[in-house]
Amino acid sequence: MPLSIKFARAVLAKAAESGRVVLIMDQTKASERHQGLMLAVGFGERALPPLAWRVAATEGAIGFTGQKILLDIVCKRLGLT
Repeated sequence: MPLSIKFARAVLAKAAESGRVVLIMDQTKASERHQGLMLAVGFGERALPPLAWRVAATEGAIGFTGQKILLDIVCKRLGLT
């Protein structure tokens, strides 16, 4: 298992001790025709490095379908599905 997955699981377990895990999803314009979507864990007053990201050629927001794909990828990697 990659170290990043072990680290992510440990951080999520620690975050879950409060009874709530905060996931932060952010979309950023990468170029005139590309948007980047990132998913990170909120920890304290910070966001940890992204658990996953994707870049798509689009004229606007990536939308829920793209967001759900990213969430599903993270859940699968962390063994939550």
